[in-house]
Amino acid sequence: MRGIGKSRRKQRRYPQVSLEFLEDIGHTAIPIRSPVGQEKATPAHTSLKERDAFPATKRVRPPLPSPSSTGEPCPHPQYLQPQIEEHVPASEELPVIDRLWTGRIDPFVKFPVELNDRTRELIDLAFDDRYLNIGPFRDACLPVGMMDEAAFHQVLSNALLNISCRRSAGAKMETYDAMMHHTLAINSITGRIQDVEAATSDGFIGAVVSFMCYHVELKPWIRTGSSEPCSDDFLIIWTFWSSWVSLRVLPTSHFLIYVLTFDFVSRLLHMSLNLPPSLQNCTRDALTQKGDLLRFNNHLTHEVKRTNRRILSNGEFGTGYVFPLLHRILSLAGDAIIAPPDDLHILQGCRLACALYLAEIRRLFGINGVISTLQTQKLQHYLKSSIGNWDDLGLLRIWCLAMGGMESEGKLREWYAEEVQKDGVKMGWNTLGQLEAQMKGMLWFTEAHSPAFWELCKGLEYVSPSPTGSPVLGKWKPATYLQHFSRVHCKK
Repeated sequence: MRGIGKSRRKQRRYPQVSLEFLEDIGHTAIPIRSPVGQEKATPAHTSLKERDAFPATKRVRPPLPSPSSTGEPCPHPQYLQPQIEEHVPASEELPVIDRLWTGRIDPFVKFPVELNDRTRELIDLAFDDRYLNIGPFRDACLPVGMMDEAAFHQVLSNALLNISCRRSAGAKMETYDAMMHHTLAINSITGRIQDVEAATSDGFIGAVVSFMCYHVELKPWIRTGSSEPCSDDFLIIWTFWSSWVSLRVLPTSHFLIYVLTFDFVSRLLHMSLNLPPSLQNCTRDALTQKGDLLRFNNHLTHEVKRTNRRILSNGEFGTGYVFPLLHRILSLAGDAIIAPPDDLHILQGCRLACALYLAEIRRLFGINGVISTLQTQKLQHYLKSSIGNWDDLGLLRIWCLAMGGMESEGKLREWYAEEVQKDGVKMGWNTLGQLEAQMKGMLWFTEAHSPAFWELCKGLEYVSPSPTGSPVLGKWKPATYLQHFSRVHCKK
């Protein structure tokens, strides 16, 4: 053990852990909004004893909305973010990303029940490193609970009973709360069993079979506390399948996940445009349900600033977000999107552009090798097949061209660059800086896509170098380009 650092040494077989619980941990008081200007941050240079004199100020959030007030089965995403137990400036927005690593194939799937401060506190117990003997709760019980509403209530009940057993004295409010969650679990199962359609559905049967798989395969794991995951193929298949079919609200549309700017799409929805019904439904889904890529982009931007770019060296963070999103995008290939031919080319083109958007971010994290030759060729095919069908979605077409050009090479790259320039001139953007500013409002991670975009466009003969040598000031020459385009068109 002499040559091994203390942080890498294995724990003793039976470590003694001192669990500390607040006496009021079971009380859920209604938060009271404090007056503005009374919050004070704890000085960073104070000692532990001095910090005790500064009570930690918690950021107050509004009460959780009910389904009757919002008209949705789950609350707004901003209420699903765990609170931060440190001072946060009021002007800084928290990322609307749920806690990951709960056994879900897709990290953006919502929890089966509406969360409040108490349920978040119980879930956090599974990720607290102080509780070394609570591994089965994190590795087995919580993934099972994510499959179904009743199972999730039962997991919360077991967590409360665990806290109650560890209390040495004082009021045990967890006993009452545990019985309440247990009753909710029984009522949920009873109500669905009485419904013939729900009791015989694939989702309900899949949840039961998956629970049986966990019970059979993970019983030695729970008993011995082994940290080696199960490698049984049958269990892995059922777990993967159940993670998708256990949603409270199954998606009613198979359209593509692509994100537009909120201002741009809101104008489309309120204007009397002659858009196909499939595109109208797709833009509405982009506003309401299909914003995962935009949420990831905002969250990554926030984390890069917060960690001073250290997050980019965390491969676990990159794979935990990028791979589930990439899987969802790739699963929409083939016949997964049902639409008329003209609309199908637009949707498939946007799908491939989203995959290429993630490819640049994967390179930023250094995750394996990224080869996208086939995707750029397919994207060119879909863009050529839908030239006259984009209408008011011209900016979206330029974004797709930019994503394809960043990942392409040779003559294909030149084609993408010329198309970006041509469409930009048609829409009135005379500089690359103006066009880049427009695409930043759609789906754009500056650190990855801005350098690649300028690298794509700097070789065009229609871009004049700026006097200072800065590429941002380089302007297009629309007149020169239109003359060249007319000569080519006349020769044809």
